[in-house]
Amino acid sequence: MNIISSPIIKAILIVVAIVMAIIMISMPINIYGQSPKTQMQGEIAYITGGVGEDESSAMRGDAKNWPLMIDFSQNLENRDVWISQVDLRIQDSKDARIFEVTTDGPLLLVRLPSGNYVLIATYEGVTKTQKIQIIDGKPLRVSLNWGPPKSSI
Repeated sequence: MNIISSPIIKAILIVVAIVMAIIMISMPINIYGQSPKTQMQGEIAYITGGVGEDESSAMRGDAKNWPLMIDFSQNLENRDVWISQVDLRIQDSKDARIFEVTTDGPLLLVRLPSGNYVLIATYEGVTKTQKIQIIDGKPLRVSLNWGPPKSSI
């Protein structure tokens, strides 16, 4: 007698196949790859990274769920290139420092509450400052670029 021909074994195999199919269907599929791990600084969650196409695509895909996305680049020979190791400080409307990080890649996602803030970013000794406003339900994208502006030639 073949063990698979047993009605009990057949029933068990069918149940296992159905359970496996349900598990696979219910698993979220991220076509972009995986974002780096979310980190916490006090009450502020953030993700820094974006190195490589998969990680960059994953973070860009996740950005719609974050109040703030910042990308960092440098203009070299009339071409923008991604940079990392940017020292970023965020101050609130009372000039209190609420967040500080050195980026691990060209992208940064930050979960800030609604309000007005100042971004102070330093790369290779050059500091850029930008005022921003975070509004609930309206993700904000900020691009910070170092170097000379692109030539129109």
